[in-house]
Amino acid sequence: MLFVGLIAVSATAYAFAQQQAADELKGGAIFKDSMRTATELQIKKTWKRSLLLPGLGQYTNGGLWWLKVPVIYGGFIAGIWAVDWNHDNYRAYLEEAQYRVKYHDAAPLNTNYPRANAQMTQAFINGKDYYRRNRDLMILTTVGWYALNAVEAYVSSMFKYRWNVDNDVSVRVSPAAQPVWNETAIGLRVAVTLP
Repeated sequence: MLFVGLIAVSATAYAFAQQQAADELKGGAIFKDSMRTATELQIKKTWKRSLLLPGLGQYTNGGLWWLKVPVIYGGFIAGIWAVDWNHDNYRAYLEEAQYRVKYHDAAPLNTNYPRANAQMTQAFINGKDYYRRNRDLMILTTVGWYALNAVEAYVSSMFKYRWNVDNDVSVRVSPAAQPVWNETAIGLRVAVTLP
């Protein structure tokens, strides 16, 4: 369902962008050169590929894809496992709480918690709410991980195709004195020079 929603949003945005580009052409807009158009097309391909199949955008970018793709799928596996574990505990606590509420704090016959009182019933209700919240949070975290996969592919392709990221980065460390109130603080000044 989420995937269908993402495709619908992408198609709508794409159609809007195409109409806007057609309107600009009619108005005599400045044309982009072919190199920039090719670069933008490659950048669009990478994040869209990551939305279709997580990790495919990282593979398209090259570089450390062999390290990033297992981390992406490991995050999905961990998220799905956490959702499943919290859901199983939620169901167990829900059944126990429902039984205890229905039969006025009586413990079920096959329970691991034979104490039958109002405090145990409230503990099961609180536990049910705790695992439901954690399950929902893990679902949102897994969806966020999916989005982060596409954002990482986009940023990585921007660095690769649009900006010059060289090894000409220099770092200069020097001593520094900074006045703080009525005293002087001694420290280090770190200056990073980018090309």
